[in-house]
Amino acid sequence: MKNLQSILIAFILIIATSISCFSQSARLEKYINNGGAKAIGLLAHPTSTYQSATYNMKSNGAIVTVKYTDGVKTSTRIYEDSGIIYDIDLLFDTDWWPPYEAMAFLKEVISEMIQEDFRTSEKVITDFEKYLGKSFQSFTGQEFSTIFLAIDFISS
Repeated sequence: MKNLQSILIAFILIIATSISCFSQSARLEKYINNGGAKAIGLLAHPTSTYQSATYNMKSNGAIVTVKYTDGVKTSTRIYEDSGIIYDIDLLFDTDWWPPYEAMAFLKEVISEMIQEDFRTSEKVITDFEKYLGKSFQSFTGQEFSTIFLAIDFISS
């Protein structure tokens, strides 16, 4: 539980203090080229094998289309501002299993862990929810994936 608290605190601090010193679109493009596309693919379909990705840079992010070895394609729009990825929109997906469902399941597991040890994590979770403007329990898999992608992007 201490690890979860540390991760949540670190995430809040990184978001609160993150300042990028060079072109945001160039930074996002570099991130996508250096593993970010693969991370997007993994978050969408963690049991599928990444094959390749294409992307188109936009003024406030990028559209990333991931192709998996089984022929499945997923296209996602990533929104970025001031060095922070703040949203993901699914544009299309050809898999029978909905993208980001595994992340929704992971969020449920973490939520259960938090409920079991709520006394020690109440302040951290309250601050996290206040900062994000919604309860942890109400996050979708796609929204939870945005958090992971934002952390990965900031740390790259």
